Amino acid sequence: ENMVSALNERNEALTRETGQYEAAVKKLQENIQSLRNELEIQEKKSLALENEADEKEEALQSRFAAGYACFMAYQGLDEECRRDLSGVIRHGEDFESFICCLTQSRALEKIWDEMLACVMDGRQDSVDILDDVFNYSMSLINKTMSQPYYERLSVQEGTPYDSDLERLVPDSPNQGKVQAVYLEGFRNRYSCQIIRKSLVSL
Repeated sequence: ENMVSALNERNEALTRETGQYEAAVKKLQENIQSLRNELEIQEKKSLALENEADEKEEALQSRFAAGYACFMAYQGLDEECRRDLSGVIRHGEDFESFICCLTQSRALEKIWDEMLACVMDGRQDSVDILDDVFNYSMSLINKTMSQPYYERLSVQEGTPYDSDLERLVPDSPNQGKVQAVYLEGFRNRYSCQIIRKSLVSL
């Protein structure tokens, strides 16, 4: 009887231990599942970050390529243009310096004024190069701000002449509709200040 009693006690003790082990195993299984769920979430986040990084790198490469294309085209400008712009685009033969200079807001007015001079002189090749440089400079400057600050003035042929937004080429009639757009102006988007009017003929 003593032996049976001892064995029963031992059996009860083993049963309790088994229950404790089963509870511990269940808890571990729950923890494992929780960790798996967390791992899956982190893997998804990691994939999203990788995709975002790839997209930003692609955008950076694209912007770098556009900037370098402008830089190389700038080297083909005539000496007069480069001399006129030397006050804002210093060391124009150095790519990094070229990019840094284009991030300065005052560069926009100077580049636009040089485009105007080229239009008046009939130097269309220089106008085309400077127009690309101007647009790239504007995009760089807008990127440095919380919201885009500058924008070009869109002018459509056939629309009525607006002296508040447009200026006329020499020998153009003073009234009528826009027949040709030689140079788009630009403005401050927030103050609505017209910094340079578009150059048109009627």
